[in-house]
Amino acid sequence: YVHFWVAIQRDTTERHAKEEALRQAIAAQAAADRARSAFLASVSHEMRTPLNAVIGLADAMLASNPAPEVADYARLQREAGQALLDGVQTMLDYAEIVSAPPAEAGAHCSPYRVTLATLVSLGDDAERRGVLLNTDFAPGLPPEMSVDPDSLLVALRMLLRHGLRNSQPGPLVLRAVLADAGVRFSLSPAPAPMAEVDSLALAGVAARLGGRVEAGPSLWLPLG
Repeated sequence: YVHFWVAIQRDTTERHAKEEALRQAIAAQAAADRARSAFLASVSHEMRTPLNAVIGLADAMLASNPAPEVADYARLQREAGQALLDGVQTMLDYAEIVSAPPAEAGAHCSPYRVTLATLVSLGDDAERRGVLLNTDFAPGLPPEMSVDPDSLLVALRMLLRHGLRNSQPGPLVLRAVLADAGVRFSLSPAPAPMAEVDSLALAGVAARLGGRVEAGPSLWLPLG
């Protein structure tokens, strides 16, 4: 026989409200991420296309063997257009990395492969500037580093793009050496100091990798 009956009720209204608010926040963040991606794609198209046209026109003017004063103007036009194009690319690279989800724990890559991939990605730009890209890996450099390869590629591209923009025609070497329980990437010959916007972007990506930007400029990253 049943002698007693006990019923317990719990008001879950507040918990459900919090869960719904969390779902809405996640959905809003996803919508913001999609909007940001669409905006960056639009910026890339709307700015890169006319800038490439400006640079191409300057190249055509220089190829026509113009008078000295016209050649000076064309070179100035080309340098200004390239600087803007580099700035747009830096912005896009930075936005892509900081909006990406964190790399999985234990992510690793080969510094040799990523460094060579960086040089290949900027090969056409280097050729237009008359710069010969090369690498110099110090003895004892480990075969792998515990860093996200995509973020490392972006960071090295930022560093090398700065070197290209500030180098005279000739060799430009991307060096990698062991330093302070990590790897330091630098350029030789050393370019001028980075502009503030470039330095901030590189510092942001370096921090994501657990590293830092040093004088030179150079990029230091921990081995693991």
